[in-house]
Amino acid sequence: MDEQNRKDKLYIKRIIMAADGDAANELINAYYPIVYGFIVRQMRDLHISMDITQDTFIAMLRGIESYDYRKATFKTWLLTIANNKVIDYYRSKYYKIQLISDDLAALNIADTLYKTDDRQRELEEMALSFLEKFSAESQQIVRLKIFAELTFAEIANLLKLPESTVKSKYYAAIRMLRQLMEENV
Repeated sequence: MDEQNRKDKLYIKRIIMAADGDAANELINAYYPIVYGFIVRQMRDLHISMDITQDTFIAMLRGIESYDYRKATFKTWLLTIANNKVIDYYRSKYYKIQLISDDLAALNIADTLYKTDDRQRELEEMALSFLEKFSAESQQIVRLKIFAELTFAEIANLLKLPESTVKSKYYAAIRMLRQLMEENV
């Protein structure tokens, strides 16, 4: 177990046992840049991203007793909460469909999001709008793979699915995104 995982376990124990605010702050400070970066790459709106990041940490603190280090690292568990908050946002009545991306896999959207021209950004927005129409499970797999950069094994462990199922659902979603993009570009 690496040093960060040891610290995480200690902070979590202090939060659960003593409602230790300092431990909660340490945990939030350690993961805020990671969670915020994960969310902002998907949202591209700084204010909404900050709100969803805050919601993620509130949910983390409310559900900290359910975290099981044997099932996933704390980072993976926290990014799953963030991913669910993003999906909830896109499903909410407040979200209005935007335009986005071409071929999610080929574009490497996580790396190019802020380095693209207007046409590229429009294509990225189109791809994300199509992704929002997929099942929650498919969205979760694609978002965890692309934006959280988790491995198929980590995603499988987290979602309690066989790794082969995760891979097939991921590649099926990417194929469907490509097809939708080709039909609409």
